[in-house]
Amino acid sequence: MKKTLVFAALASVALVGCTKNVEVANNDLNEITFETPVLAPATKADEITGTTFPETADFAVFAWYSASKLSGSDVNAGSLYMNDVTVTYNPSVDDNITDGSGAWKPGTVYFWPKNGFLAFDAYSPSSVSATCDATNGIAFTNFEASTDYDSQIDLLYSTRVINKQSSVENTNDKYDGVNIPFNHALSVIRVYVKAATPTDASLIKVKSIKVKNIKNKGDFASAAWTPKGDAVDVVLGEATTATASTPITTAEAQYGNNRIVLPQDFDGSTAEIEIKYYILGQNGEEALEQVAHFALSGQTAVKPGSDPVDSHDHEWKMGKRYNYHITFGLNEIYFAPSITDWEDYQVNVPTID
Repeated sequence: MKKTLVFAALASVALVGCTKNVEVANNDLNEITFETPVLAPATKADEITGTTFPETADFAVFAWYSASKLSGSDVNAGSLYMNDVTVTYNPSVDDNITDGSGAWKPGTVYFWPKNGFLAFDAYSPSSVSATCDATNGIAFTNFEASTDYDSQIDLLYSTRVINKQSSVENTNDKYDGVNIPFNHALSVIRVYVKAATPTDASLIKVKSIKVKNIKNKGDFASAAWTPKGDAVDVVLGEATTATASTPITTAEAQYGNNRIVLPQDFDGSTAEIEIKYYILGQNGEEALEQVAHFALSGQTAVKPGSDPVDSHDHEWKMGKRYNYHITFGLNEIYFAPSITDWEDYQVNVPTID
């Protein structure tokens, strides 16, 4: 898909061509390469944890030229040097690292200017439609977080890197190149289930868990989301019968898969978690289907092991993973029998003479 550059509102200078006319040195030592980014994206399915960028993934870069050193992060909209250029890992590049690692570089070679500085913005994966603003950086318009597990992606955007003059100005221990500090643009949710007692475990199966009435479309600009569009449901798992439903134990286990979702605030919304489960009948009796609802606006997220102030009334924030813990317990049926006492009536029969 063709991607275009969004210029800052005050920028009225037209950009001729797609690169800045700067003098470059035509030799391999001045070729622009990149470090493996700080955070890693997934091309689909689960989010990638940790800080290692997969060598099978890619990202796209915008570069801006400045003749003098920048004192802030804003760049000149007319100074675009690299326009939405895809970067991949190349294992054959000699990057002067003793472990034999290659480098991250564009398919078309770009060289460093002899004078001046470059600033960089990036996003991943490159298949996503993105733009870049000279003031505010990366933007996504009408982005849709897939409700299908196999199609979801871990969307990343970078903090702008400024005043770079060489690929070897790096802090990475494995690769040479410009450091690109990526941030997760989305949120992740996971649901864990368990039974309160062994008896509960023997009598309960989870039929389905859905997150209902959430937003999955939005615009991203200035490192913030504006959700929009109709509400949707996300199914973490669903069975059709009691037999096909998921047994639980007293040991907590994740139900379904991780889901990558759009950050959003639930204040005043109807968003909820819907849980359907079976209480299994005994002695051949029919299983009973039950439904429970939990409003997302009524939940509080707390960071484990932190000061109690590190919490928030429920919303999904960028770069946060929310783990919902659900415990199933049954109330045993007891009886308190009572009998209505006899009522006394008097029957007076005639006197026998």
